[in-house]
Amino acid sequence: LQFLYFIVTTIHEMDFWKKAEQLSDAAGNVKEGKAHDEERLKFVNEGIELTDKCLQKEGIDEENRAHCHKWRAVLGSKWGDMQSTADKIKNSYSVRDHAKAACDVLENDSVANHVLGAFYYHVATLSWIERKVAGAIFHQVPDHKLSESLPYLHKAQAAEPTFIRNSLMLGDTYAQLSKPEEAKKWYSHCSKQTPTSLIEETLIEKCRSKA
Repeated sequence: LQFLYFIVTTIHEMDFWKKAEQLSDAAGNVKEGKAHDEERLKFVNEGIELTDKCLQKEGIDEENRAHCHKWRAVLGSKWGDMQSTADKIKNSYSVRDHAKAACDVLENDSVANHVLGAFYYHVATLSWIERKVAGAIFHQVPDHKLSESLPYLHKAQAAEPTFIRNSLMLGDTYAQLSKPEEAKKWYSHCSKQTPTSLIEETLIEKCRSKA
């Protein structure tokens, strides 16, 4: 009976983050643009609610908890993209914490590592106005270097060589670091991938325009 309880509980916990993953994909497939934010936000909020419930469960095993952290980070990032600058910056540290918690367990997970790498990239490339807003929120300006993103982005790429969004961010990171040849290498790699969604088609077009 105890073994059966373990299996039922594990499957139920897995259902939380699997459903959250599906909702994240659904949000990602909504057309770009503010006109579609309401539809996208509906999927995102439902996914966040699911992952929060998952993380509040007692007795959840380490791996399933890590997957819940991962999709909480992904969905939180998507939520932040639709918010004001101040709310996006405040939210980004929650995204970082969930991504870190996921990476602590799922060390070679492509998605968790990409989200954490993206956090360092975005903080390092904040505009002057965004830095002023961040300073007002945290009473100090966030200080992260672009190079901090690279270990996570490379780990994500090693785990998933066809990761289109990650390849693009690697290219952008090296471009920002004034390493054009390395940037071109990743833009070229990205542009050769086969898209599986409209969003990936858009990302590949961005890579081709930069290669």
